[in-house]
Amino acid sequence: MKRHPKVLARVWLSALVAGGALTAVTALPAEAAGPSAAAVPAADPARAAETPAPTLDDYYMRQANNLEDLTARVKELDAQLPKLGVKNILAQAPRKGTTADGKACNGKALDGTSTQRPDIDFSFCWDSPDSAASGNYEWTPQGVTTVADAQADKEWNGTKPFIASWYNCEHKNGAEDCTDNKKGARISFVDPNTGKYAHVLLAYPFKNDSGNATYMSLRTQQNAEGKSLHVGGMAWYGNYLYVADTGRGLRVFDMRYIFDLKSAGDKGNTTDKKQIGRQDGIFYGHGYRYVMPEVGAFTNNAPRPGTEKERCKNTGSPTTSYVSLDRSGTDHLITGEWCGGQTPPTGTPAGASPPGRWTATPASPSSTPRASRTCRGTR
Repeated sequence: MKRHPKVLARVWLSALVAGGALTAVTALPAEAAGPSAAAVPAADPARAAETPAPTLDDYYMRQANNLEDLTARVKELDAQLPKLGVKNILAQAPRKGTTADGKACNGKALDGTSTQRPDIDFSFCWDSPDSAASGNYEWTPQGVTTVADAQADKEWNGTKPFIASWYNCEHKNGAEDCTDNKKGARISFVDPNTGKYAHVLLAYPFKNDSGNATYMSLRTQQNAEGKSLHVGGMAWYGNYLYVADTGRGLRVFDMRYIFDLKSAGDKGNTTDKKQIGRQDGIFYGHGYRYVMPEVGAFTNNAPRPGTEKERCKNTGSPTTSYVSLDRSGTDHLITGEWCGGQTPPTGTPAGASPPGRWTATPASPSSTPRASRTCRGTR
C-alpha cells in the first residue's frame, strides 16, 4: 500500500465537566468563525483564577523554515551513499533478543510499581550489550511504534516489525552521567518472529565548511551545545517516522532514506565510534552501519515556557513528550505532555496534560508533511 506525505491539523483536547457530563466544544479560528466570534475555548471556572485562558495561536505547528535545505541535503547524501530498506535491514540484522514469558526481562523495570504492578504476558529482551542489567549502559529505550501504525494491513513488504527509540546518556553502576551525551538518538528495527534486530542512528543533515552535505547526531539544539534528543515517543505512519522533539514539536524521517555505510565501501566507516558525518570524504556514524537523516520537521508556533513550573499551563506552546497514532475515524497523530510533577489541568492524570490530536490527510506525492493553521480546541 503506497502512502504519501501527510498534512496535519491539530485538535487540542481537554476535559470540561459541565453539569456532571463531559461536554465537547469546538472553537474555530476567528477568521473561520466570523469577525465577532471568540477563538478561545471557554475556561473551567474552577481554574480560571489560577490558569489563564489558552491562546489558540500557541497551539499551531508550522512547517520548519529549513525544509527545502533539509531536502536538498538528503538528496545530496543520497547521491553519495547506498540505501537499504527495512525488509533487508531485518534480514541482515546482527543482533538477537529473547523473550521472557510472564515477567520483565529486568526486574528493576518494575521498581515503583508495587501498587500498580502490570500483568505481563511476555517481554522482549535485548541482547547483553544493550541490556541495562549490569547498571552500565549508554543508551536508554523510550518509545515504541509498530507496523500496525505504519500500515492498515499491518505488514511491511511481508514483515511485521516494530521500532524502539533510544537516547544516549551514559550510566555507570546505575547512576546517570550525561555530561558527554552527544551521540543523540537511535532506533531499533525488530523482527518479533525471529528476535533479530538492528540499530539505526538518527541524524540531522547540514552543510560543512566546504559546502558538502554531511550530518550530525540528533540533539536538542543542532550545534555543539545541544544534548541528545530524548525521543520520548514516535509514530510510524506510511513511509514516515514522526519523532517527538520535546521542546519544538516533531521531527520527520523517511523509511526510503536509510543509508548503509557498510555497503559504501571505502567511503563508509562502521568501526570508529567517536566520529560522525563526512570527514575527509569518509562517512561515519558513531560505529553504526545505518544512518537515517531527518527530512522534515514541525515546529511550534509559539515558544515553549522556559521553566518546568511554567509549563503545562495554558500559555506558550505545549511540550511534545510523546506521539502515537489513533486510527479511530480519520487517522490522527496524538501528542501529549509530561508535566514533571506539575498539577495537571482538571480531568487529567497526575504528571500528564491534555493530549493534542493532529488529523492526517493525503497531500500530493511530491509534497512534504506540513501542519495546517487550523486549530480546534475541544473542552
